[in-house]
Amino acid sequence: MQPLKRRSRLEPSGRGRDATAWWVLLILVVLMLQKPDWQPLSSVSAHRGQPTVSSALKESAGQSKSQLGLNMTLPVGWKRFRYHTYSSMVITLARLAYEYPEVARVYTTQAEYNLAAAGESCIIDMNQPMSQEALMVQRRIDDLRQLDGLPINACRVWVIDITDRSAGVESSIGAQTDRPQILISGALHGDERIGPTAVTELAAVLVEAGFFPRSGRTAEKAHRQASSETTASIFGTDTKAIASWLHYLVQHRRITIVPAANAVGFAQGERTELGVDPNRDFPWNQASPLECMQSIAARSIHELVLANTYQLLLTFHGGTTVIGYEWGDMVHCPEQHDCQRNAPAPDIVSMQTIAFALRSHAGAGTHYGTRPFEIGTMGDTVYPVAGGMEDWAYGASVLASQQNLVTACKPNTFGGYDPSKTLAVRGQAAARMIALLVETADEKQPPEDRLGARQIPKASSYLLASGCASSLGETSAS
Repeated sequence: MQPLKRRSRLEPSGRGRDATAWWVLLILVVLMLQKPDWQPLSSVSAHRGQPTVSSALKESAGQSKSQLGLNMTLPVGWKRFRYHTYSSMVITLARLAYEYPEVARVYTTQAEYNLAAAGESCIIDMNQPMSQEALMVQRRIDDLRQLDGLPINACRVWVIDITDRSAGVESSIGAQTDRPQILISGALHGDERIGPTAVTELAAVLVEAGFFPRSGRTAEKAHRQASSETTASIFGTDTKAIASWLHYLVQHRRITIVPAANAVGFAQGERTELGVDPNRDFPWNQASPLECMQSIAARSIHELVLANTYQLLLTFHGGTTVIGYEWGDMVHCPEQHDCQRNAPAPDIVSMQTIAFALRSHAGAGTHYGTRPFEIGTMGDTVYPVAGGMEDWAYGASVLASQQNLVTACKPNTFGGYDPSKTLAVRGQAAARMIALLVETADEKQPPEDRLGARQIPKASSYLLASGCASSLGETSAS
């Protein structure tokens, strides 16, 4: 059945005591790519009575709000956000892992979990003249692609894991495996380009923030110097406290980001993965065991969840402006607008508290700035579906009374999938997550002149791998 309204779904969020630690992460992305006129942290800054990045940018450029756009000349050291392609996304992740190995680890689900790839049409453009550093990034990508034995242009699902791995942090804070974990998905639908771009840029922000107090400086001194050219970030010149908080998160949390689980869909600009909708493909509320875990996108997320104990899962989509939570399946929500009334989720109070806090910080979240994000269950605010990632990620780890909806999937695609894996999260209290869906924008691909801009570190090679044209020959999607 074709739904009446476009839908995208978000992933589980942190629980109780650690939930506030993740608000900043979602706030960053929503504000970075959804607030108009370059206001990546406007509501946070304004709350503190400080000038915003937006106002600083306008003052530097001598432009009024109505004149801001792609034709505006940016101050030195600023870069416009452009939509990432599959190629620029991979290059950006590899660059981060190359430049910041103590903070960022990059891998593919194909090599990590022995998964197949959905097609061989995901080209990474590296055929232009390159700097020495660009050559090193290319070698890093080549090495990673050789680990799985697949063809060079196989549509791999790329993952970046962000946490401070330095020896001092390991000894003083604890092992990486003991830190609270979050999983952030850019999109399951390949034509919703705002999500992959947002979370790829978020990865760069987090990695840079995790590294900035080093280089022989004390954290206190770095805090004072956070507005200098050498430590500039998207926070501009007035949000040192935010940068310090992100640095703390990188030290004390593990943040896994999957910009494009639907790799082939993202590379080709298609909603589905070779005809399969990944966000109807999870082992929850399925009519047949043959109708789930068919896609590599769903298997990639599934394997990540089995291998880790994520407490929060956020997924970004496009097509409306909603922050949604459970439930959104066809059992709890037999019709739209009856989910919360009929069967509230066990953790609905926590879900609502997090969602309202996020909306409060994000402000008027639409492209037009006319209304805040709508909040509610996914079935009420969007529409109910079977096999949604968010319902599975939360539902398969909650009370036993809900677990009868878990399906032992037996797909026949890509050599099949072990059905026992789809039952593995049942009854494991440590696997319990809250899932939040963020429908980031009313459009799947808002105009680029609404994406904003960021200030980048002077010494960074960020432009090498950004969504802008780079020395690797990459061009932005339009």
